[in-house]
Amino acid sequence: MFLVLVEKILRVQSNVKKLYLLIRASDNNSAKERFTHEVVRSELFNVIKEKMGTVNLYSLVEEKLMFVAKQQEFYQKNHLLCVRQSMKTLIWNLDMDVERSVLANKLKELEALNATPKEVTKAMKELGIQRTVDSFIVAYGKGVLKFYYGDPNSKLDVIPGDMVVNSILAAAIVHENQYSQEVVIYHISSSSRDPLKNADIMYFTFQYFTKNPWVNKDGKTIKVRAPLRPFSSKASFHKHVSTHYLPLLKMLKFVNLVSCHFFDKSYRNMKRKIYTAIRLSELYEPYVFFYVSFDDVNTEKLRLATKKINMDEVLNFDPRCIKWEDYLMNTHIPGVVKYLF
Repeated sequence: MFLVLVEKILRVQSNVKKLYLLIRASDNNSAKERFTHEVVRSELFNVIKEKMGTVNLYSLVEEKLMFVAKQQEFYQKNHLLCVRQSMKTLIWNLDMDVERSVLANKLKELEALNATPKEVTKAMKELGIQRTVDSFIVAYGKGVLKFYYGDPNSKLDVIPGDMVVNSILAAAIVHENQYSQEVVIYHISSSSRDPLKNADIMYFTFQYFTKNPWVNKDGKTIKVRAPLRPFSSKASFHKHVSTHYLPLLKMLKFVNLVSCHFFDKSYRNMKRKIYTAIRLSELYEPYVFFYVSFDDVNTEKLRLATKKINMDEVLNFDPRCIKWEDYLMNTHIPGVVKYLF
C-alpha cells in the first residue's frame, strides 16, 4: 500500500519537498538500488512514466526521495519474552494452534512428495494466497473449487487500494496544522454506501472466466460451467463433500495403491480440491456471513471537507462511484490472474 501512496504523491504532487522511505537493506545505497529495481521499474509506475518520461521520473526520484536503510534485527531473549507474555492472548476467530498445524502439515506433505525448493516456495506462496479474498478467484479460475460455504446475500466489504491512498492524502491535507487530542477514526469501506454481496463477486468471477478461460502450464484450457455453488449451513456443506467427493477419493486412493501409484497425480488433484474447499470454509467463515456495516460518518465528513477545497476529483474515495462489474471484470480479476496464477 505504501508504494501506491508514494506513486500517487509523485504523480499528483511532484513539488513535494522530501519523502523519507524506510527500506530493509544493508545501507542507504542498497536501499536506493532496491527501490529503483523493485519499485520504479514495476508496472505500478507506468502511468507516471508516460506522463513525465523515464528520465524525468528518475530525476524526480533522485531529488525528492530519501532512502533510509534498516536491517531487521532479531533478539532471541526479547522475542521469547514477548511470546511468553502473549501465551494467554485471545485473538478473535484465530486459532494459533490450527494456524501452526496448517504450516506444519503442508511442509510434511511437501517433504513426503520429495518436493524441490522451488516447488516448496510455490506451494507456500499458494498457502499465503489462501489468506486473501482472492483465494476464491484463484481456486475457481484454476478449476479447483466448484462450491463454497457461505451466505450469498452477505456483504463483502472491499475497497480499491487507490481509494485508501486517496483518503490518507485527503486526511493529511484537511488536518494540516490542526492539533487536537481527539482521535478521529476513518473507516474506508463500502459496506455502508455501496455494499457488494458474495453472490455478486461469484457471478462476476464466473462471467470473467467464461469469457477468458485460464490455460494451465500444460496448455489445457480450464472451462468453468457454473458460478460457485453456495452452501449456507455447515451441515449441508459437509454433507455435499461426504456424499459427492469423499467416496470417490477413497476409491481413487485404493485404485492408486493397487496400481503401484499409477494414479498419483489424479489422486493428489482430487485431494487438493477437497482440502481447498474445506480449508476455505474454515478460514472465511467470519467473512462469508458478514452482515454489519462500518460506521463511515467521519469518512463522509472528510469527503465533504475534501470537496470544499476542490480536491474531491483528484482524491476521490467515494465508494458510491464504483461500478463493481466494470471494476471486477476489467481491473481486479485480470490483476489476480496476472500476478497470482
